[in-house]
Amino acid sequence: AANHIDPSSTPFLALSLFLAMGLTDYLDGYIARKYPSTATVLGTYLDPLADKIFINVMSLTLWYTGILPGPLVGLWMVRDVGLVGTSYWKVKVETEKKYDNNKTSEDIKDGK
Repeated sequence: AANHIDPSSTPFLALSLFLAMGLTDYLDGYIARKYPSTATVLGTYLDPLADKIFINVMSLTLWYTGILPGPLVGLWMVRDVGLVGTSYWKVKVETEKKYDNNKTSEDIKDGK
């Protein structure tokens, strides 16, 4: 019997999905660097979030199959939630500061 990968197997499908997601992430980054005019504010938020979701789903899958220990995956997920939450909070605070600094004295008097 020849050794081969069964295309209908779950590991083959998982590997295919992993490679497809990695390739699309690479292409997204390449396009953003090569053509800066295609970058959007939404993309700057969604790309890192998609990366975190991808890594955490993969690590959950590896935990479920018994390859990674649960406490490690839990720690990893808590760290990522903290990083993403802190980043978005920091952007919110800085954005509010920026717009508050752009107010004129007339805006403040008018209650804007």
